[in-house]
Amino acid sequence: MGEGDNASMRADRLATAADRILIDLDLMSRLAAAGRPVLVGSAAVKLMAVPDIDFSILCPGAPDTGAIFRIGQLVFDHPWVERAYVVDERGGFRSVPGPEFDGIYLGVRYYDGGTRAGIEWRIDCWFFPETLPRPDIAMLDRLLAASPEERAAILRIKHALLASGRYKRDVHGIDVYRAVLDGGVRTMAGFDRIIRM
Repeated sequence: MGEGDNASMRADRLATAADRILIDLDLMSRLAAAGRPVLVGSAAVKLMAVPDIDFSILCPGAPDTGAIFRIGQLVFDHPWVERAYVVDERGGFRSVPGPEFDGIYLGVRYYDGGTRAGIEWRIDCWFFPETLPRPDIAMLDRLLAASPEERAAILRIKHALLASGRYKRDVHGIDVYRAVLDGGVRTMAGFDRIIRM
């Protein structure tokens, strides 16, 4: 069995676990109390390399902080959730550059099995005004249309980055997606060339 097969099998296992966790937390319906939740990133397209679930919640008007705190409390009450916290990433508090991240962040840490011995899942929920352009949703559409060759390249590069300790530290999934889908990259060497430009 090749390296690509291992990456694909790991992605399938993580995607199955992510689906189970979303049901366990009843997260889609809870997030809907604040807006329209859209599952984005690797969990949405089954290209997972790490236990990470990402949402963009499109809110009518400004995000409702009261609703977000209520969602955080409901999720926090689950026995397998170790942490739920809210961060204001709007205006002068924004830590991520670019107006597309002008929102409120709800971070959840869920431990599969309910102890620190279980796999820690990072669940990132971003609440944005629905009028704000969402590059993550635009990327989602492109990833859903990716060819089998592009999907295999994404997983291969993600796993090489993970093995080197660079994934989620120096580079992120969006960097890999852009390199493969926009730059035609298929190998780690090609990714390194394009990322240095």
